[in-house]
Amino acid sequence: MEQLHGMEWMGHCIQEAERLHPPTMVLMRKARTPFILEGHHIPQGTLVMVSPSAAHRMESVFADPARCDPTRFAAGREEHLGPYRLIGFGGGKHRCIGFAFATQEVKAIWSVLLRRFDLQLLGAPHRPSYSTAFISEPSDPCILRYRRRQQG
Repeated sequence: MEQLHGMEWMGHCIQEAERLHPPTMVLMRKARTPFILEGHHIPQGTLVMVSPSAAHRMESVFADPARCDPTRFAAGREEHLGPYRLIGFGGGKHRCIGFAFATQEVKAIWSVLLRRFDLQLLGAPHRPSYSTAFISEPSDPCILRYRRRQQG
């Protein structure tokens, strides 16, 4: 676990993958009390939604948001700090309860894959499919070539 926690660069890459390709297309909540949002009255019981895909591309939050840049999460920049900036797995007290475990799991899997294999994406750049109700998935086909590295 200590080694996984020490993989800062891997963590930044995972966060950037979440920012660019959030696993959920929309987060929904029901307004428990009435409130005003940017001049709009939101009555109690109204279904309120936010799109992580759109929120993560806001220039007011992330510099050059269309560019893949894991350094945006590094010490000194930390563009993700602040309330509700990186929301691919929800935010605040409603953030996914398994997020920390999933992040460590992804680090463990990718650390093995990157050490043991050379990977190459074949064909056009990957684009997620939004054909399901709320969760994105790989578009068909998403073909990856892998070759075992020489041990030495």
